[in-house]
Amino acid sequence: GRPDAWPQIAAGFTNRNPAIREGTFFAMRETFSPESPDALAKLVVSAEAPASARLTALNTLAELHRMAPSWSGRWWGTQPVLREKPTPKSEIWAKTAVVHDAILAALRDTDESVRRAAIDAVATARHPSAGPALRQMWSRESSVEVRQSILRSLGATKDPEASAIASSVIADPGLMNEA
Repeated sequence: GRPDAWPQIAAGFTNRNPAIREGTFFAMRETFSPESPDALAKLVVSAEAPASARLTALNTLAELHRMAPSWSGRWWGTQPVLREKPTPKSEIWAKTAVVHDAILAALRDTDESVRRAAIDAVATARHPSAGPALRQMWSRESSVEVRQSILRSLGATKDPEASAIASSVIADPGLMNEA
């Protein structure tokens, strides 16, 4: 392949044609080449890219946070329908930090839709060091939906300091009302 092509492929997320954007997604999803996350991360933090492109690139990038473990050589059965969920992605790889850094940057994006996607990306990527940024967002955020997403992501990352926020919501359910 041509590793230098990934930035050009990622730029497809900025195209006005929905078929090209969809093709870009199909080309980039679950693509664990070293250059793919770099191209996506660059688009996520690009001030020139439209918010919709940054959001889609972020969602695609978040799925590249870890790799599924290599096949162990064991047969998984003859009835895939009865099989449990797909193998969770648990293996850190060379680009895990690129994914995490882009998510942290997107939490500070000027567009609310990108920030909301970044909050969800924290949960998807189980980003262990995003807790402080999420807790800061909690104190500034008034939207119930965004606060719910922040709580979910803090729970998914098992943030040890999230218990103070959870306790405050239990003590005062009004915190989950629109301000």
